[in-house]
Amino acid sequence: MTDERIISIRRQMADLHKTRENYTEQWRRSQLMSLKRMIFENRAAMVEAIGLDLGRHPFETETGEIACTITDIEEILGILSDYIDPVQVASPAFFAPCFSEIRYEPLLSPGVLIISPFNYPINLSLVPAAGSLASGNPTIIKMSESANHTSSLLAKLVPRYFDDSALAIVEGGAKETSDLLGHPWGLVFFTGSTRVGKIVSMRAAETLTPTILELGGKSPVYIDKSVPDMKVTADRIVWGKTYNGGQTCVAPDHVFCHEEKVDHFCSEIIKSTKRMFGGTDDPRNFDQLTRIVDEASARRLISAIQEIEESDGKKGKVIFGGSKFCDAKSRIVVPTIVFNPSLDTQVMTDEIFGPILPVYSVSSDEDAIRHITMLQGNNTPLALYCFATSDAVFEQINTCRSGTLVRNDVIIQFASPHLPIGGLGTSGSGNYHGRHSIESFSHKKSTVSKPARQLFEFGGIRYGPYGDGLKGRLLLLLTRILPQIPVLHTRRLVMSLVLAIGILFRTSFGHYLHAELDRLIKRRANAYLNNEL
Repeated sequence: MTDERIISIRRQMADLHKTRENYTEQWRRSQLMSLKRMIFENRAAMVEAIGLDLGRHPFETETGEIACTITDIEEILGILSDYIDPVQVASPAFFAPCFSEIRYEPLLSPGVLIISPFNYPINLSLVPAAGSLASGNPTIIKMSESANHTSSLLAKLVPRYFDDSALAIVEGGAKETSDLLGHPWGLVFFTGSTRVGKIVSMRAAETLTPTILELGGKSPVYIDKSVPDMKVTADRIVWGKTYNGGQTCVAPDHVFCHEEKVDHFCSEIIKSTKRMFGGTDDPRNFDQLTRIVDEASARRLISAIQEIEESDGKKGKVIFGGSKFCDAKSRIVVPTIVFNPSLDTQVMTDEIFGPILPVYSVSSDEDAIRHITMLQGNNTPLALYCFATSDAVFEQINTCRSGTLVRNDVIIQFASPHLPIGGLGTSGSGNYHGRHSIESFSHKKSTVSKPARQLFEFGGIRYGPYGDGLKGRLLLLLTRILPQIPVLHTRRLVMSLVLAIGILFRTSFGHYLHAELDRLIKRRANAYLNNEL
């Protein structure tokens, strides 16, 4: 796409902002319904395109892409009305009568830029787009060139269901991404590696565009000796590690297993792998195995396996799988289990992002925490997993930093539309899914309304000059002791109460009461200032 085309789309989106049509619930709901209809009517084509890009089994695409995306859209449709009308909040009594509210409004014109990755090209494009559109933002999605079949499909489908002023697809590579980042946006939403995330963040900073970064990292697993069923544990870890060929940002990266259970775990994880992928000792016969996205990535993973194989046990041991069963040209990397690899090997210095699972033996949960903390350094993983029946062990593992935490399972947190998904530090910033998407893609505008009447000035107590200091002391005391005004949905009631107080103070009784209060307040104010309250 040329820069002229990008400028044209931006202009249409900016024009939509001027009409304020995108502020309405009707516009937002209409875009979400169009998004849902586009997926329903073209799900077979989407499954086929992702199959061509990743060689993924159709069931994984239906569950991990299509179903999750539709669920998130439906969740947002169900709660959208909660964010259309202003949300009333309490006000300081000192400013009574005063009415405060929060309004959820679209971000700055022309709209939101979403830069999506290759590994879940439907879900990681359209779920953030749903949150953006629900918040009233015109949206551009820059698709990954590595998922070219899915990118081409969405580029054809989106114009059939959306006007360019609402949602547009940009194809291409690094140049197109750079061109897009050269313009200011209301928000840039990026999903990808930490390395590229740093580049996106720096480019966005040039135009003072805020960012949400969904990155990754090396997500550890701890298996405690209290685990009751090792078969279940192994099945869940193998499933999460090999789902989408291990190309999942929250996939378990490596395992620390209690020394009393490690042999049992290694035995069960090999059985689980064979059971899930064809029941054969030769991983080349595994069906339903998702391919690695490209040859270069496959070579990187194979090289990491070979580094351990060629060390003659000095840098670890491959106990299942191995490089001889892999084929870079065919983008096949088989599930491979590595026991106790050296910390300076490729599988431990970089995020694996493939079906290779390092396993370590540890003596206790304290030992596991020490290893996790040491490996993290200044980095924070997107996920942390703990298999334990002990609440105390689980809470101890929770002392390690992570973006998300799951007990006795893996990667399932990403499928929930009710949980905020996001990282911390090197694994990202910001979060989304369901209502958290609307809150992340909206500007929360603070709005205060107050009548401009002399009656409500209360003698001008908040204005200078403050004379001998009594007035200032009174102000200090009032700000401390007066309560917050709760949300009262009838403004007439609030106005009537304040009016009654104002009239009371203007009567002769009011003058007497005012004098008595003046003496009382002076004593309390002096005591407060002398730290006697």
